[in-house]
Amino acid sequence: MMKNATLNWLQILFFTFFISSNAFSQITAERTVPERGYFPGVSFPITLTINTVGSSKATLIEKPPAGWGICRLSKRGDVIDGVITWDLSTRTYTNYSITYFVTPPETANGDGTFSGTMNEQEISGMTTVKQGTPEPLGIFQNHVDIGFVDYSEAIYDSESKEYKITVGESPRTFDNGHFIYRKIDGDFLLQAHLHVENAIEDYETVGQLMIWDSLVINNTYAAMIENKPNGDCYSAWGEMTDSGVISHGIGGPRALANNYDGRLRMERNGDVLRTYYFDTQIQDWGLALDEPFSFSDPVYIGFFAMSWNGETICAFQNVELTTQSSVSEWELY
Repeated sequence: MMKNATLNWLQILFFTFFISSNAFSQITAERTVPERGYFPGVSFPITLTINTVGSSKATLIEKPPAGWGICRLSKRGDVIDGVITWDLSTRTYTNYSITYFVTPPETANGDGTFSGTMNEQEISGMTTVKQGTPEPLGIFQNHVDIGFVDYSEAIYDSESKEYKITVGESPRTFDNGHFIYRKIDGDFLLQAHLHVENAIEDYETVGQLMIWDSLVINNTYAAMIENKPNGDCYSAWGEMTDSGVISHGIGGPRALANNYDGRLRMERNGDVLRTYYFDTQIQDWGLALDEPFSFSDPVYIGFFAMSWNGETICAFQNVELTTQSSVSEWELY
């Protein structure tokens, strides 16, 4: 009797150990892609969530659509012939996410299909990203998230002609936010009266007039003039690289709230970019930024909103845009 009881106890112990060991070493991954879809030439993030990874060896293989650019891997991996491979055997992971960015070429058309495996088991979740439909707002052609954004909304009131961007909290770098844009060639002048709403009057939520050389997040230049919730005005430019933002020209405020009311202007003249704020003391435009740029037409101009602290609502009013390509007269929108 004692022998059988001991045997049964050992069998139960072995069975429990076998099940728990296999359960612990079960490795799965789930993919998430943007629900709104993709736009050719615009980078966007992919998230791979590793549900449970034990101490056993794990190899994650991801295959984005052929011909799409790959950059900004949150964890170092090998990218060979458009396939990403991560070796996850060096540590223990639990509910861990890996992100990377893809950029569909300008010629992309139709659905984009992703595939991949975690230890030869198919990655679950979303496998297809549809081509998005542009949503024009007023004089602008579309609006998109840039980088990582918790949530966003962009609307245009045709009666008041006000543009409004609502954006949730995002990572603390300057290339995460929502962008209303128009794609143009040549010189331009963009002007707006900007008001930023946020419960906290800090320096971590902003609205901007923005120009991007391209929307490929790891290979572009951007410049902006911005308004803070406390009423101060800043202007700067930066370079977006595979490792993040290289900021240039960021100093103290170009204008303080006591002599500035939120009116902003940005203009391009050849390879020179200038930004201005309206100085309420002298009742004229004050120069904020004057920098040489080697732009590659077309460029993307418009309104950008970002937040590092809670929700931000940016309202752009009294908008004026004039453009001139190398072969046309000035056009007023």
